[in-house]
Amino acid sequence: MATMPALPILEASLQLEGTRGYLTYRVTNRADRVLFLFNVLHGESDERGHYQVDPGCYVQIADDSVTLSKKILEPPMGTFLEKNNVPFVSRLPAGQHYSEHISFPLPLRERTPFAQPGSGHGTQARPCFFEVGYFFGQAGTDELIQVFQTNSGQQIGFDPFPISSQSVLRVGPLATLPIAL
Repeated sequence: MATMPALPILEASLQLEGTRGYLTYRVTNRADRVLFLFNVLHGESDERGHYQVDPGCYVQIADDSVTLSKKILEPPMGTFLEKNNVPFVSRLPAGQHYSEHISFPLPLRERTPFAQPGSGHGTQARPCFFEVGYFFGQAGTDELIQVFQTNSGQQIGFDPFPISSQSVLRVGPLATLPIAL
C-alpha cells in the first residue's frame, strides 16, 4: 500500500506600501518525491506560438475574503471553455524549496481569466489569503513534461491537466487588504 507523501509547507508574508502590495511566498517540499507547483501564470500564445508569462497572481474576491493565488482555476458555472488555462509549473525536487516575490496594485480588483469588471463604486477591506496549486510526481511524470516557448524563455508544463488532480496549499489571513467594489 502506497503511503501519502509529507505535505509541502507554504509560508507567506504580505507588505503594503502606498498603492502597492508585496507578497513573498515559499514552498518547501518535505516529501521524498518531486513536487510540481502550478505557479507560472500566462496568457494565450501569440502568432509564433509563444506565451506571455504573467508575473502577477490571480485575485479572487469572495463575500468575506480575498484570495491571491497561483493555481488552475475552476471556470465559473455556465462558462464554456474550449480549453482551460493551465499555469506552467516549477519542478521542486525532494527536500528543496521555491520562493517568489509578487507585486500588485491596491486596491485589489478581481483578476482571473474569467473576471468581469467591477462597478467601481468604492472600496472595502477584507482578509487576504494566498493559495498555490501543486501535485506530486509519480514514476513516469517527467516523461509527460511539455516544453513551452514564452517571452521569458522556455517553461515546462502539463496541458491538459485535470483540475481534480490538483491539490491546493492555503495560508492566511495574511493582512486585511482594500478591494475595489
